Amino acid sequence: MGIVLSDDEICANKELVKIARKHGFFGDYHLLSEQLLNDPEMALLLAECNRYEYTKISKDLRDNAELMLKAVRINPGIYISLTAKVKANREIVLEIAKRDPYQLSALLNVRKELREPLLHDKEIAMLVAKKSPESLYEFFPHEFFFDYEILESAFCLPDIEECKKRLAKYHWGIQFVEPKYWENDKKLIRQVLREDGALLQFLPEKYKSDKTYVLIAIKSDPNAIKYCSEELRDNEDIIKAALQEDSEDILSFASDRLRDDYDIVLKAVKVDALNLQYASDRLRDNKDIVLRALKTYGGVLEDASERLQNDEELIRIAEQNS
Repeated sequence: MGIVLSDDEICANKELVKIARKHGFFGDYHLLSEQLLNDPEMALLLAECNRYEYTKISKDLRDNAELMLKAVRINPGIYISLTAKVKANREIVLEIAKRDPYQLSALLNVRKELREPLLHDKEIAMLVAKKSPESLYEFFPHEFFFDYEILESAFCLPDIEECKKRLAKYHWGIQFVEPKYWENDKKLIRQVLREDGALLQFLPEKYKSDKTYVLIAIKSDPNAIKYCSEELRDNEDIIKAALQEDSEDILSFASDRLRDDYDIVLKAVKVDALNLQYASDRLRDNKDIVLRALKTYGGVLEDASERLQNDEELIRIAEQNS
């Protein structure tokens, strides 16, 4: 006849708990005896359990940096349950940065004098950036957002395919990776430009001269026109696409020929009257063009020709809309 043990007897016996854990039958910290909750071996064994329940492990053990370093290597998720002193242990923070930077949100609850040196630690920031760029933005000071060495570490990965996956997720990182790793991936290029047209500036010249890619960029950000080739600045479709709402200086990037194109300039001043200043001398002396601009903003009369600046009808309209 077998021996029947009570729950209390099982939860006070380290070997039985180890067997139960091995077979997936144990996960309730609160059932453990006080003796086992103070046992370093059990603290490591149970590190893989529910991270929120890890607070049941004795405070003395959770305050032991050497032991908890071993524990977070088993499960970084228990970082949230460590004492403030141990959360601010640099060696442990380095380990979390390498394994699961998202857990560093728990560091934000630690006293400022303990957490600030760690959040200004460049080595930690570089590890975080390499593992999780969004965590760098979420937890670290803005000074690191402009540190080329840190941002380069986030995207210059040994695995090219992994690098391209990261660029697809964090499109702005394309400026930190050598073009040879991604310049022939047209799907990635289209995705990057749809997210942020201004990134056209970091692409090879072949894309800046390709109407298809420039149009994708301009749809995302009209100001991307400033990065396209001279040839495309003389293309009516490109300029018209860029003339979207609040495009006050788009006409300045158009070719001389298009600044002298009636339809283009008329559309430009309809979008934003300030575009009048970039029109050709001939069209700044065109009353229809100037009149259309003045209906939006009378202050642009000063950009009209000297002849039209003295036109009584235009002066009156300008005063009404100044």
